Amino acid sequence: FRKAFPAFFERLMIAGFAAGVLHDDDFLPVLTPWLAAMGESKSRGFRHTASLALFALIQGLNDRAVNLTQSLQASSKKEAPALQAKYDAVIALQSQIFSVSLHQRVKDISPEIRTLAVQSLKQYFLTAPDIYVSNNFLRYLILAFHDKKAEIRFEALDFLVQALASLTTPPP
Repeated sequence: FRKAFPAFFERLMIAGFAAGVLHDDDFLPVLTPWLAAMGESKSRGFRHTASLALFALIQGLNDRAVNLTQSLQASSKKEAPALQAKYDAVIALQSQIFSVSLHQRVKDISPEIRTLAVQSLKQYFLTAPDIYVSNNFLRYLILAFHDKKAEIRFEALDFLVQALASLTTPPP
């Protein structure tokens, strides 16, 4: 369940993008508020499950953004505007979901959910540092450094170590 559930939502984003349903009025405008409402529940189980799903949706969009960036770099001048529009749309969706999910989960009362939020942010950063190296996203790392639980501070420190290592490693 731990691996299959998030993988389902990541693949849902990839398949939704391929099918062209990410931008219609029936898919994400219905799914995202429903998961966000579950994430605001008083029940830790609902919050955890919804957070896991929302973080996986962001990761699926993140993977798509990385693919689009690579396609943009290899595209001709004729294809570039259409690819750039798709990239901008993916980043907008990603920011929208990010604002309703990670923003609240970093401050959650449950340490498991806060740890999951920091781990997800670390995964996003390592996948696409060009998107996530900004104050908008790194401020959540600062919150994790001030957490009362040692394991969350450790995750934040591990995030920082891996991020610095990935930035100092030259590209292949």
